[in-house]
Amino acid sequence: TISNVKMENSWAEISIGSANGVRKNMVFHATRGDKFICDIVIFEVDPEKAVGTMKLVQEAPKVGDVVSTNL
Repeated sequence: TISNVKMENSWAEISIGSANGVRKNMVFHATRGDKFICDIVIFEVDPEKAVGTMKLVQEAPKVGDVVSTNL
């Protein structure tokens, strides 16, 4: 899930990291229900979290939105 959002930087933090196989340049799709919110392209990875740049933003992401590598 999304754990932090910095709209001024177009950054979003997700609640999984390298311990779950997340790597730089991976793309996650953020959704809320069945609605696409944005893509998050990972640029920084820690063992328990990762941060990425938001792309194709349809709506401002919120903490708690679900992220997945496939739609």
